[in-house]
Amino acid sequence: MEPTDVQGGIMFLTLVFTAKAIKHNDGKSCNPKVSLRLRGAGDPESDRKYNESPYLNDRKFKWNGYPQIDFAENVLNPFQNALGALQQNGSTLLQTVQQRDRGGVLGNPARAAAPADVVANSNDRNVRAFSVIMNYIDEKCEMYLMFQRDFTSNGIAVWACMLVVGPLPAPPSVISQREDQWARMTMDTLRIPYDFNGYCKWIDVVSYAGRKLGKDGNKMKDKYISGLPSNIFQSEKTAMTHDNTFLYPPTYGMLPGYAILVLNVAYHSRD
Repeated sequence: MEPTDVQGGIMFLTLVFTAKAIKHNDGKSCNPKVSLRLRGAGDPESDRKYNESPYLNDRKFKWNGYPQIDFAENVLNPFQNALGALQQNGSTLLQTVQQRDRGGVLGNPARAAAPADVVANSNDRNVRAFSVIMNYIDEKCEMYLMFQRDFTSNGIAVWACMLVVGPLPAPPSVISQREDQWARMTMDTLRIPYDFNGYCKWIDVVSYAGRKLGKDGNKMKDKYISGLPSNIFQSEKTAMTHDNTFLYPPTYGMLPGYAILVLNVAYHSRD
C-alpha cells in the first residue's frame, strides 16, 4: 500500500502559513468586496440547497482537508464538476472562483468596466461558492476552521489556497512502487478480458499509469504492445512495434508536447 497522504506537523504548519499568505498578500484577487442579497436566486434564506451540490451529494464526497498525492484527481476534479454545474445569474460558480464570470477580474464584462449590479452578482456567487466548498470539507480539520475564521466567505481566496496547499508530490517510495507495477502489468496479470472493451481498458490502464510516472507516448506504446497476449497477437505485436501510426505527433490537435497512445482498431478487428 502507498504511504498515507497525511504528513507531519511541520509540513502542515508550512501549508497553513502559505494559505494565510494567499489570503492576506493578494488583496485585489483574493479579497473582493462581498455583498449578500436578501432576495432572488442564490439567496441562502430562500434556497434550502444554497450550499449543496447534487453531484457531490450523490457521491457522498467529503475532503478531509489534508494535502494528497493525487489531489487533482481525488479532490480538485470533483469540486470543479460540482461548481461547474451550479449556475447563478448567468455564470457558474467555477467561473466565479476562477474569476472568469461576468463581473469577475478576468470576465466579460471585466470587473473594472462592469455595471454595479453585475459586480454585485459576482460577489453573491463568490459567497455561494465559499459556502458550497465549505459544505464538503471536514468541519473538524484545521483547514476548514482557518477558512471559516480568516477567509470572510471568500470562495475565490479559498479556491486559490486549495490549488497551492492541496497537491502533494509523490515520495520516492510511491514512485518506486508505481514503477514496479508498471513493469509487471499486462492484460494477463490484470485479468483483462480478450475482447474489444478489454483492449480499450488496457489502453486506459497504460495511459493512467504512464501519466502518473511521466512516461512519454513512445514508452506507453511499447508498454501497451508488450502487455497484449502473445498467443493471440504475436505477429501483430511485431508489426505494431515498428509502426509509428500508433502515435500522434507532439503537435497534433493542440495536444500537449508528447505523443499520445492510440488504439488502431484494424489490428484487432481483422480476421
